Amino acid sequence: MDGTKRDPEAFAEIGRWVTRCARPADLARWRLAFADDGPGTGASGSGAPGYNAPMTDAERSAAREARRREAVEALAAYQNADGGFGHALEADSWNPDSSPLTTSTAVGILDEIGWTDAAHPVVQGILRYLDGRCDMDEARKRWLLCVPSNDLHPHAPWWGFATASAERAEFNPTGILAGFLMRHAARGSERFAFAEPIARELLARFLAEPRIDMHPLACVLSLLDGLKRSWFDDAALLARAGEAAMNRVHELIEKDRDDWGAYACRPSFFVDGPEHPLAAGNEDAIDAECDFLLSGRGADGVWGLSWSWGAYEREFAVAETWWKADVALRHARFLRAFGRI
Repeated sequence: MDGTKRDPEAFAEIGRWVTRCARPADLARWRLAFADDGPGTGASGSGAPGYNAPMTDAERSAAREARRREAVEALAAYQNADGGFGHALEADSWNPDSSPLTTSTAVGILDEIGWTDAAHPVVQGILRYLDGRCDMDEARKRWLLCVPSNDLHPHAPWWGFATASAERAEFNPTGILAGFLMRHAARGSERFAFAEPIARELLARFLAEPRIDMHPLACVLSLLDGLKRSWFDDAALLARAGEAAMNRVHELIEKDRDDWGAYACRPSFFVDGPEHPLAAGNEDAIDAECDFLLSGRGADGVWGLSWSWGAYEREFAVAETWWKADVALRHARFLRAFGRI
């Protein structure tokens, strides 16, 4: 990482916008992601010099854990009594009812923030929802990508029950949810006996046809991560699927900046830092994306969206702000990982 390219003022502008505009759950994610850039560490979330004495390692660890708990408590506001998630946590679907898709969004946030307390009510609620096999196609052994009640509430056209793509539903959200169940399943338990065949079948389908798009591939990677942290002991299958997934990521990453359109797979979709196995070999594309991101911010200091709903204009105007905070967080994490902010 070249520190001479660091742009602290860009970080300050992004942080100020997120602080003003993000939902509490996304602001909590931001605060945790940049906990070490807060007061007392030499730089504040606004990019200004720290004004307290530097924290000790113990104080920094305690502060980070407190912010992690804040993030989980903010996430809990979207959880329903059945343990599933709704209420537009997935900002393109405003269904307040629980759905597998929105619950998988919660699982992704728990992974992002490094939450490991399986006894916490948020985790136990998700397990209760999934153990009940709610909103599942039992014949296909897939959780529904979209539920019927989606159509009763504002949503992006791709999350309508009547318009959902069957191709999208092969790995999404089942890969994420099956991996979560496996991670929390004791060997020989009923949960393990239910989730393990689903995981195997998903990996078999992926290995039979690995040339899938970046979004389902992200679900496969989530499944593999869950299996590696579980009692699943088929090391050969994990190795084959892991190699195929990395090969596919390498194929999908678009290295030519001129082709970075709305849905191009830029390095940041998969590569989250210099330690990622595909960071080596993609240095030029990563550096180019950092330049691309820093030069692509709007007048408000953050990034616009590459999509719209084409309907529900008032609701989308709100969702757009929610999404911009999520995008700002992801882009800022990538830029920070590679020493650019």
